[in-house]
Amino acid sequence: MSSIENGKRKVDAERDLPALAAIYGKPIDYFYETLDLPPADPASTKIQSVITVDLEALTQRDKLELAAAELIHNVLQET
Repeated sequence: MSSIENGKRKVDAERDLPALAAIYGKPIDYFYETLDLPPADPASTKIQSVITVDLEALTQRDKLELAAAELIHNVLQET
C-alpha cells in the first residue's frame, strides 16, 4: 500500500486514501486536510471479515501486498 522513500513513509494517495477512507468511514478529503487518523473503534478490531479469499489464487506480489496492508493496519490500530 505504501512505500518507504528516503527513510519516510510515502503514501500512494491513489490507492491508500480510498482504502483508509473506507476503513475509518471518513471522506477522502479528510486525509488531505490532516495527518491524524481518527481513533479506531475498539469493537471493530474484534470483528472477523466475512469475505473469504482463495490465497492459492494470489500471486506472490499479491500476497506480499496483502501482508503489508495487514501490517500497516495493525500499526495504525496500535497508535
